[in-house]
Amino acid sequence: MRIRVGFEMIYDCPQPTPMVFNLHVHFTRVSDLLGRDDLTVDPPQAVRPPENVGLGGRSLVPVFDFCLIAPRPTGCPTGLEAIFRRSDLPVLQLSVGPTVDVVFVDSDRANVAIVGFTVDPPAAADVHFWKAGLSPQVVRSASSTSSISMFGKTVLLARLDVNADTAYQFQAIAGSGLRAGESEVGSFTTGSGVVQFDVGLSQAASPVFKLGTGLSPYLHLAEGAYARPMIQLSALGGASCRESADFGGLGFCLDVGEAAPPPAVCNRAEVSYALAGIDADSVAIRAFPAVEGVTPGGGMTLDGVLEASGALPAGNVSVGCLASGLSYHIALDAIGDDRGVLAVETVTVP
Repeated sequence: MRIRVGFEMIYDCPQPTPMVFNLHVHFTRVSDLLGRDDLTVDPPQAVRPPENVGLGGRSLVPVFDFCLIAPRPTGCPTGLEAIFRRSDLPVLQLSVGPTVDVVFVDSDRANVAIVGFTVDPPAAADVHFWKAGLSPQVVRSASSTSSISMFGKTVLLARLDVNADTAYQFQAIAGSGLRAGESEVGSFTTGSGVVQFDVGLSQAASPVFKLGTGLSPYLHLAEGAYARPMIQLSALGGASCRESADFGGLGFCLDVGEAAPPPAVCNRAEVSYALAGIDADSVAIRAFPAVEGVTPGGGMTLDGVLEASGALPAGNVSVGCLASGLSYHIALDAIGDDRGVLAVETVTVP
């Protein structure tokens, strides 16, 4: 085999500058050259062999740029032909990475895909997935991984948080570096579920307080209105409280009565959502305190749970007023769909 070796180096010197180039083929390979390896300088300058290749006590090791593109682009150095003996070349032995095989792709709930795969021998593993047909791609990883025993083998289960009505590609990987293994690239398309679920906190100025009608165990809000917020007992400032409850060690007044002046602002959760392929009557957005409320008598109370209605298949809904100092689970439920809560996000009210 003949290999053409060459390089091109460009220096921009503001004034005449003496240079020492130690850029010849290493002396151990001179016998392999089919010709001389003289340097060519443009513009032509006086060039002579160096008198001391170990300047300053350092061995100067030649570094080459290789042009391995055919046909050779304009300006690529032509190099110098040489013959390298195969017997002199070390052979790099790389261990084979683990074998990764996909067993199944399934889903047990909206917006979740489960990829089952095996890894032999066992190694750290993950599943990368991305939306099909998009460029540039955003590659995501599994949100969690567990395992089960199936057919006498350990099958890893990777949870992928996906959007509804969307085509995806994926690949299971295991190991790392040169010892990594991967499955073939697979694909799946999700069905009905949540396409969008965005939750943000804001404040409503001059809120209207009104509850809606209908059968619900929660405080159902009238359209465009809010419920009066729960107030920490320590912030009542001497005002009376008709009913109280404890939420994780924080005491709140559930009802200060209509005689108390309404708050000027209202902490609320603003939810933007979009559903695909779901046969339901409407959407309910609920705000659950992250810890249950306990009354002085030891019973549980639902008075802190708020509910607002939305339309299908997409919309924007506000739910409030949320109590300062509490964390809430903001949940989306499609009324008439039997899969229960379709999406949830936790927020903390300052």
